[in-house]
Amino acid sequence: MKRKKICIFIVDRANYGRLKPVMMAIKKDRRFDMQVICTGTTLLEKYGNVSKDIEQDGFKITSKIYMEFEGSNKQTMAMGIGTGIILITNELAKLNPDIVLIIGDRYEALSAAVAAAYSNIRIAHIQGGEVSGSIDESARHAITKFSHIHFPATELAKERLLRMGEIPEYVIYSGCPSKELINNEKNGFYPEKELIGVGNKINLDQDFVLVSYHPTTTQDRAIDE
Repeated sequence: MKRKKICIFIVDRANYGRLKPVMMAIKKDRRFDMQVICTGTTLLEKYGNVSKDIEQDGFKITSKIYMEFEGSNKQTMAMGIGTGIILITNELAKLNPDIVLIIGDRYEALSAAVAAAYSNIRIAHIQGGEVSGSIDESARHAITKFSHIHFPATELAKERLLRMGEIPEYVIYSGCPSKELINNEKNGFYPEKELIGVGNKINLDQDFVLVSYHPTTTQDRAIDE
């Protein structure tokens, strides 16, 4: 039986954190050959150069695509989407995968979805159907409509995908892959470094509070200004 080529598209540290358990399963499965495309902040030292972690974990990176523009604003994001479509289209033509696997809602992922869809390559999308209220939600729903196989993380997300008109047999409630990451960490499978990203080191033996801020991308000023 011919092995199917699955192309994993990774754009940042969060992407890799959730996709790692999936990549481990695909790597062990003899039915598949895995290709890995790294782009976005995975290649930038400023964000910890996650591509090095991916290689240290035993995964071979097939392609590296540089599509980030300095500035991190709405103009550079739009420019990145256009550049990404061109570069990813060229790379997919070389790799010729059977399936492109995308997770989430990043604009780099949207570029991959457009490039794969117009190249007539099947797309599998993890964590579609979620609602966030920002430009990410628009990107996520757009990726959904370009995709062919869906792996929502919640039952509610699954229902949204079905209401969007996706074919029921291709909407598979799978949960978030992060659950496997957490379970394996609890069992001592992953080393401590898995819990450390970019920034100050955290002592896991002490109590701590994590504060996360997500920038607003759909308005230039705060509502109360």
